[in-house]
Amino acid sequence: MVDVQMSSAADKLAPLLIEAHRSGQRIARVPEAARITTQDEAYQVQRSVAPSIGPVVGWKVGRRADRPATRAPLYQTRIHQSGVAIDDPQLQTWIVESELMFRFAKPLPIRSEPYSREEVLAAVGGVSPVFEIIESRYAAYPDVEPLLQLADGLSHGAMVFGTEVPMPADADYTNAHIIYEVDGIVRIDALGGNPAGDILDLLVWTANAGIGLKVGDAITTGSYTGMPTLAPGATAKATFAGVGSVSVTRSA
Repeated sequence: MVDVQMSSAADKLAPLLIEAHRSGQRIARVPEAARITTQDEAYQVQRSVAPSIGPVVGWKVGRRADRPATRAPLYQTRIHQSGVAIDDPQLQTWIVESELMFRFAKPLPIRSEPYSREEVLAAVGGVSPVFEIIESRYAAYPDVEPLLQLADGLSHGAMVFGTEVPMPADADYTNAHIIYEVDGIVRIDALGGNPAGDILDLLVWTANAGIGLKVGDAITTGSYTGMPTLAPGATAKATFAGVGSVSVTRSA
């Protein structure tokens, strides 16, 4: 990946986000001089903020019908295992997204020729259900412009990983069946629902994004259940047919 000099706005926004991560205090107002205007600047900010959080172990990737795909780092320091009870004062929003995660068993280093879909899927070792817990470093969230959210790691707070299983050769998760429960009560029982459509396309996009993928890298692919919030003391569980379940408890 080519090293790009930080723009003036990115250079001013990055320390604000680093301090918000450190202190847990949200940014009340983004100064005009720190208001980035391009996606490249948002990625510059991500790269600048990452060393203050921890090792990058993958990427959260998403796409909406009206927007191109975007990505943000996943950090080792913010990964939990299924069944965990999380008590973290920095997690205030507690939006819980039900997603599928893919882990790479073969590296896909940066190269000039794009990787084909077949090459990318052949490099995937397994799939697992995950919860992403959304958290923003901006006080105005969710009323924050998309580029600022992208700079803030697409509002990533934490990730909860379920048990990984081998990905079938004929995998197709466009119409995945998911059941989402809170305290044992079914809240969502649906087929499909991921705004990206074919989420395997997101793996191909990531492989060709000029960042390189290592063995063990995890790629998450957006929510099948929208953005439900979880109340204090409640337990959420998501079950993807043919894949498995993941659960998390928000400490009271």
